[in-house]
Amino acid sequence: LKDAVIKLRLVDKDGNLVSEAPANVDPNECTLFVSRLGTFYIALFAYKNEDDAENHRNPIAMSEILQIKSVNEKGETGEEVVTYADITFKNGYAYFGEAPLEFVTDKALTAKIAASPHDHEVYEYNGERYTYDSKDVKGAFKYVPIEWRVLKKTDKYALLMTNSIIKGGGYDGFAERNTTTWKNSCLYYMLNDRNNYKKSEITYSPVTDICDRVLITMKLGGVETKIGIPTVDLLTKAEYGFSTSKDADKNRIVKPSVYYSKTTNNNVGSYANYWVVNKTAGKAITVDKNGKINEGTYKCNVYEIGTVLVVKVNLELCNVIEK
Repeated sequence: LKDAVIKLRLVDKDGNLVSEAPANVDPNECTLFVSRLGTFYIALFAYKNEDDAENHRNPIAMSEILQIKSVNEKGETGEEVVTYADITFKNGYAYFGEAPLEFVTDKALTAKIAASPHDHEVYEYNGERYTYDSKDVKGAFKYVPIEWRVLKKTDKYALLMTNSIIKGGGYDGFAERNTTTWKNSCLYYMLNDRNNYKKSEITYSPVTDICDRVLITMKLGGVETKIGIPTVDLLTKAEYGFSTSKDADKNRIVKPSVYYSKTTNNNVGSYANYWVVNKTAGKAITVDKNGKINEGTYKCNVYEIGTVLVVKVNLELCNVIEK
């Protein structure tokens, strides 16, 4: 096993991989970062190559199953009281999670925010959270609830797509790689592996704050994902309100957020292009300003293309508010 790829993974009592794990694993240091108190089971898996390891496919060996109990800062163990994520449905839209979408125009307030403590450019001032890039000053932005289009809603789940382009970013942010495959792209790791930046070598921080615990795993571009971007299949479904062709469709048009407009290097008008994934190949393509799906139009390391998010929310784990 000396040349094998070793991964520490969360499992159940029988050793089966737990896909909806309430924790993040750093495979380089074999450290488990859990998001709640409780009992967990872990095991080390060995694989022939990195691709098998990433997809938990064809393991060649597995260690014994270890049972561990997490401890908080106070030294307490046991199960925490389950907290439900808030999701509000109002006027046909859903409000869930937060992002720095509100621009701060008050210069005095901006100065106070910039002088406050921060963690990876996320500042806290007077009980509110802001983002402020001290290296490339664009101003301060306040974290506010994200507005989502409700593509489908049942008693158990809601399929949501952001009603604005949250931010700009390269599909794959490094020209020397420039991969078009979703599962190997920087954007995939930025959205789904936000506590582990080593793997994707991300040089820009994620801006969204979404409760991962209530998200339902989706299949996108050949890999399971919790936070994704629109697929061609999704954007050509009549049941979601879109045209079944790839031609221009006003319902596919997504307006840029103020954060995206002010932080991108491109001149953004009322509308902008955003990234899309081809379902079968997992390749990066775009939707243009007229709502047309274009294949192979842009290089993957173009940072000015917008990012639109898609999530599937488990409503049974949410505090659902109807207004």
